[in-house]
Amino acid sequence: MSKLPIPARTHAIDKPARAALLLLAAAMALPCAPVRGELVMNRPAIHCSQSNQAGGPWREVSPLTSSSQIGDVLFERGAGLFNNFQLGSGVGAGVLHELVAAAQWGPNAGVAADGTAQTNVPGIGLQVSVMGADGIERRIKPGALPVVMDKRPVYYDTAGSASQKNSTVTEYIQRLVLTDAAANLPSGELKVTGVDPNITLMLYAVNYQQGAVGYGEAIQNFPVWTPGITGVCGSLPFSYQGTGVIGIGGGTGVIVPNKCEVGAYRTIPVSLGDLPLSLFDTPGATSPAKEFSIVLTQCSASAKPTITFADKYGPNTDPHVLNLKPGSEAAEGIGIAMINDTGKVPVRFGAAYDMQRVGDQAVLMLRAHYLRTAPVDGAVKAGIADGSAEFTFEFP
Repeated sequence: MSKLPIPARTHAIDKPARAALLLLAAAMALPCAPVRGELVMNRPAIHCSQSNQAGGPWREVSPLTSSSQIGDVLFERGAGLFNNFQLGSGVGAGVLHELVAAAQWGPNAGVAADGTAQTNVPGIGLQVSVMGADGIERRIKPGALPVVMDKRPVYYDTAGSASQKNSTVTEYIQRLVLTDAAANLPSGELKVTGVDPNITLMLYAVNYQQGAVGYGEAIQNFPVWTPGITGVCGSLPFSYQGTGVIGIGGGTGVIVPNKCEVGAYRTIPVSLGDLPLSLFDTPGATSPAKEFSIVLTQCSASAKPTITFADKYGPNTDPHVLNLKPGSEAAEGIGIAMINDTGKVPVRFGAAYDMQRVGDQAVLMLRAHYLRTAPVDGAVKAGIADGSAEFTFEFP
């Protein structure tokens, strides 16, 4: 009597590794200059404006599950702003200039002392930091005075025109953090589009004499120039509110998906046993089914995971049948079928199936069995009958 040693195996697709935050390189946008031109710092920055630079995408840092803790960073992105200016005059040639980027959250309710601003989604806050030219990241916090975040030289090209323009780039880092227990978050889609509309982010571009103010220093008084410099970049802030705060650097909102813990899933072994060939005496004959389940834990309250199966060894002509692992000793005329116990229907490979929520878990109960696929007896051959189904989770 022939045997079919057939331990069927399924493999989980590992979740993507944590993506590192992409920070845009802080670059000086310099106009093309003749070879003989020289970059000097003896002209002040005047008539400042700000414009968006193409920011990086939002990247997931920690998935939102029932085990998420207050303070966890969920998403982050790098975002740059151009500080555009013209080159002025009226100051001695020996005075060197730098453009100082300072910032503060306005004195409004809705921003915690650590600089976390409430977003439109209760329980999710926004933190904004600046990566300075000194390589130190500083978070913007609320306060009565703006704080120096970054400093860049104000360059003038001696070969350029007297009214030439230039710009610096300030690199901002935005992070979405959990500010309440995951169980207290609103149900449904969590789409962060901005901060509370009553909250104001105030950004400054101030022309200073080089070295007059230090990193992390609160600006008590803005510089006064003698003689005065018309249009010098100074005390008037660029104010951002609501969606404009999220939109710094050309960004948009982000959906924070409700998820479950999936890290434990790599391989789920399912042994279908050693079976006699005589059990498969007619087309469509099956072996006794083996029950197994896929369980995700630590699901957030609104997580609704789906699961999709795929045949590791390529699609079968029947999308409900799993191919056997090819090899010289492989059985022939036999496949593997899976049954979704919810509805008692055969699993169609490539289709998505809802997992059932039970407390903070998501469960899919399944059964698997061998199935004769050969239409004639001569096409059935004993041998090793391993199968492998890959599966992926989605959190819509």
